[in-house]
Amino acid sequence: MRVLNADLTPGLRHPSVEPIREEMVRLQRSTVPVLALYRPDDRQNPLVFPEICTPETLLKALEDL
Repeated sequence: MRVLNADLTPGLRHPSVEPIREEMVRLQRSTVPVLALYRPDDRQNPLVFPEICTPETLLKALEDL
């Protein structure tokens, strides 16, 4: 398992954050943080968590992998 962290500090218009912005659009998210679990067997369709994610929600998702 890998944990990825994307930094939007330069702002959404800066070229360095373009891949992050594109993924946010693809995931239909417009605010940060975006919490998504990219499964090894299906990296194109991550499990996107609600804005408020409980430990139980996360643990259940990890158990279902």
